[in-house]
Amino acid sequence: MITFQNQIVYIVYFLLLGMFLGINNDFLQHCLKQWRVKTIPGYIIQSIYWLGLVYVSCLYIFKISEGLISIYTFVFFFIGVLIYNIFLQKAFLINLNFINKHTSKTYKQIKPWIIFALYPKEVIIFIKKAITIRKTKIKKTDT
Repeated sequence: MITFQNQIVYIVYFLLLGMFLGINNDFLQHCLKQWRVKTIPGYIIQSIYWLGLVYVSCLYIFKISEGLISIYTFVFFFIGVLIYNIFLQKAFLINLNFINKHTSKTYKQIKPWIIFALYPKEVIIFIKKAITIRKTKIKKTDT
């Protein structure tokens, strides 16, 4: 038998799960828009992403509720999604855009250092030479 205290704990967990899935939906949509993914590949990516999240959510629900799934599991799950969409979504998207803007600026400044740290100088020189040789061969064949 499930005690009243356990039911309150389940309600909180299912509300948080609904908020988590709402955040994941917005994050996925933001990433697809940022990467300018076309329609059909976007649907495929979303399908795979959501299949994975459904699997993780089912494991979470079974683990938290110890295998007992009642109707209020889904009710509070959807209430959690609604709470996120009504109260938290706007602030999350603003923060997500802010983080994206500043991390891209930071990445552009750090990128040369990362390349320098990861690749030896000789490899970089070889790649630059290969690119210039390839460009000259392409120009010669075009003319």
